[in-house]
Amino acid sequence: MAHFSGANLSEFLNRMAVRMSKSVLKDLKSRWLQEHALQESDLSGFRQRLEDRWGKPLGQLRMLLTMTREWSQDVSTHHNSETKKNLVRSILIRMHVRACQVADEIICLLENGFADGAMARWRTLHEIGVVAAVIAKHGEDVAKLYFAHQAVESKRAMNKYLSCSGPLGSRPLSATEVKRITKAYEAAIRKYGKHFDADYGWAAVSLKKNRVTFADLEAEVGRAEMRSHYQMGNDNVHAGVKSMFVRLGLLDDYSSLLAGRSNAGLMEPGQNTAHTLTQLSALVCISANFDDLVTAHMISMLRDEILRSFYHADKQLRKDDKQQKALT
Repeated sequence: MAHFSGANLSEFLNRMAVRMSKSVLKDLKSRWLQEHALQESDLSGFRQRLEDRWGKPLGQLRMLLTMTREWSQDVSTHHNSETKKNLVRSILIRMHVRACQVADEIICLLENGFADGAMARWRTLHEIGVVAAVIAKHGEDVAKLYFAHQAVESKRAMNKYLSCSGPLGSRPLSATEVKRITKAYEAAIRKYGKHFDADYGWAAVSLKKNRVTFADLEAEVGRAEMRSHYQMGNDNVHAGVKSMFVRLGLLDDYSSLLAGRSNAGLMEPGQNTAHTLTQLSALVCISANFDDLVTAHMISMLRDEILRSFYHADKQLRKDDKQQKALT
């Protein structure tokens, strides 16, 4: 009978585990096409059931995105010469374009049953809307500071890259590039002061604070009422303990676990997306032009319909869920 020491036994078990893992993985690969087909069939059925339940508000939200995207394109095209001269308008249009992309991502997540992921992306949409509102309120001076803050963010990104590139084996930045970024950063700090180095240093002068927080920006433009929803979005971005237990997709049954898709929880991110996108569109695109005023009213009315449709779909889902539980 063979005798193994602790070290020899560990080495033997590791060799056996490697050999077995190769065999099992090979078998799984040989059956993957069939398994993938089954998963695609299940996913197709899930998407159809979700569309049956949430199709009306999701369709309206898609329509809202299309209208705002086309409105932004029309404004950008017809006011191109003005936009080039006006930094505020140039930044706001860029923000609106990015907001449309984020809203599209949110819809994609909602269509596929990822309410918590959609709420996390709405968090970004909310941030874009708040920053855009601050710039619109304070005008060209704060727009210039916001634009100049690229020097601070580039320096931070460079510092992080330099600290990680060695361990990761990434290509190091050239001395010329490091010098250029550092020089631009130092020039910005000399010009705008030490407070400019903070996250929202570009807003310090306008808000008369040396250290501005995002909550300060929200309060400045009257968006503080979305603070609790924003925190919900934060919970879905970070790894805090709350995100381990509270999930929109669980329909308040937080004792369960959710490792994938769910047809629950779409109301909050759907409503928030409609609300924020409408606010941002009116801020960026509206003018004294009669056509713009008509479009703004159309979008506002559609937004209100979306809020109601998501509410009614969620209410029906909860009613059906309650009846289903009563039968079991």
